[in-house]
Amino acid sequence: MKKNTDTARKSTRGRAESPTLAIDVGGSGIKAMLLDEQGKAIGNRTRVATPKKATPKAVIGVIRNFAKSIGEFDRVSVGFPGVIKDGLVYSAPNLGKGWSGFELEKTLARRLSARCGWPTMRMSRD
Repeated sequence: MKKNTDTARKSTRGRAESPTLAIDVGGSGIKAMLLDEQGKAIGNRTRVATPKKATPKAVIGVIRNFAKSIGEFDRVSVGFPGVIKDGLVYSAPNLGKGWSGFELEKTLARRLSARCGWPTMRMSRD
């Protein structure tokens, strides 16, 4: 029997693709866009100014607003302007207070779980 290689992979949410919500947290702006499984843009990039007091609560609030408006996704990728290892922030000198020792990956996954189930998360310093 011939294997059908044209069948699209179904995500855990029943869609034919598994979009990634790509976030770029910067000192002056926070950007978001959806990417397909090959890393190509789906739709337009969205940008808002980084809050003046860019505390963890404020930045996660911005990301949650993006998640509500950008479309469905199964994964999240975050570029972060500081030292981050295994989802834990060690420093973020260009952002506000409260980042040292903050569990960004765990907190963000929990805050986005109502939107998309428990997403696969990847974080890196940008």
